[in-house]
Amino acid sequence: MTCIELRTYLNDYIDGTLPPERRAAVEANLQLCPDCQKELAGLIALASGVAALPKRIEPARDLWPELSEKILTTAQMNQSLETTALAASDEFLDTERFRGIDYGALVLRRNYGAFMARGLGLSIAVIVLLFTSY
Repeated sequence: MTCIELRTYLNDYIDGTLPPERRAAVEANLQLCPDCQKELAGLIALASGVAALPKRIEPARDLWPELSEKILTTAQMNQSLETTALAASDEFLDTERFRGIDYGALVLRRNYGAFMARGLGLSIAVIVLLFTSY
C-alpha cells in the first residue's frame, strides 16, 4: 500500500471500521513510514480536539431584546420613509405635467411598499423561529 492510498483509509482506521485485511495493510505501512505515522498522529489529535468541544454553545447574553429592537426600529423607519415617499409621489402626480397620463404602472410601483412590509414580516418570523428552536 502506498502512502497516498493509506491516507484515504486513515479516518476509517482511527474509527476502527476497516476490514481486517485492509487494517493489516495500513498497520504494515505505518510501521515503515514516519510520514504516515505523523499523519495518523495529527488526525488522532484533531479527532480528540473535536471530541473535547462542547456539544452546544450558548450565547454570552440574551440577544433577542437588542435584535427585536433593531428590527422594530428598522420597520418603523421604513414605514416612515414609505409614507413620505407616497405623499411626495401623490403631490408630484397631481402636478399639471402628469394629468391625463395612465397611472397603471405607477400604481403598481406604489404597492411595492406593501411587498416590502410583507417581506420584513416574513424575515422577522424566520428569525423568531430560528432563535426559539434552539
